Amino acid sequence: EIQNLLFNIEKEIQLYDYKNLFKDLKKIVPNFNEKKMWSSKLQG
Repeated sequence: EIQNLLFNIEKEIQLYDYKNLFKDLKKIVPNFNEKKMWSSKLQG
């Protein structure tokens, strides 16, 4: 199951498919928050 998710995530990164990427990341990391990730990236 996890291996399948990681395969999907790798494909989504290559396709810049962020909507599904975040959906899959949330399955692995329940408290994953893409807004927090982007804002911390922007603050650098």
